[in-house]
Amino acid sequence: MRDYTRVLSRLTLVFLIAGVMGSCGISTERSPQIIQRSTIPFGLMNTIPTATEPTEITQNPLEVFYVSSNRLIAISRPVNGHLDLQQEISALLAGPTSQEAFIGITTDIPAGTSIRQVKQTQGTLTVDLSGNFAFINGQSQIFAIAQIVYSLTQIPGINSLIFELNGVATDVPTESGTLVSGPVSRLDYFQLSQAPPTTASPPTQTPPTTASPPTQAPPITASPPTQTPFTRGF
Repeated sequence: MRDYTRVLSRLTLVFLIAGVMGSCGISTERSPQIIQRSTIPFGLMNTIPTATEPTEITQNPLEVFYVSSNRLIAISRPVNGHLDLQQEISALLAGPTSQEAFIGITTDIPAGTSIRQVKQTQGTLTVDLSGNFAFINGQSQIFAIAQIVYSLTQIPGINSLIFELNGVATDVPTESGTLVSGPVSRLDYFQLSQAPPTTASPPTQTPPTTASPPTQAPPITASPPTQTPFTRGF
């Protein structure tokens, strides 16, 4: 009897659930059915946008070469994205910041200098400078050329430079002052990138001490004995 009552209760529950689903408009088909797109409520087919992570901009270190204490030094500059030749040129010609200039970092590239154009043939870059560059000479010109050579040859694929002035090929001095017309590389200015050698000071010698002669006491002179005058009594 109990089993019969239990089965009856389960059947009642099944019919009750089926009635609720039918009243809600939920299909009770036994097999999958194809739903026409026109019957789908508006908005349900729209693609829900997914959150995307912001693209991270990679900052690569860029180095430009300036002058301090009569030698070349490398100064880092941040750049966004891929390091290219134009970014290197712009950073070099911008010169030291005010804070860098305050601590003695300078540039020998004259103000107003521009690089009119560059042409690369395999590993050699031809650099066409503006006329302002012609106004420097001597040691300043050597350091200015070295700054450009060291800065631009850090770009992958560039190993040496040929210089032009307003479109005309020009000779440039190496670190020794020798004028060359062909390509120059970092090896031609290597000593300018090295710290000056430190000169050891000679040891301080203490002058020998001279012994003073012993102090001699003056000789003792014996005083003559004091004679008491004889007095005769009367």
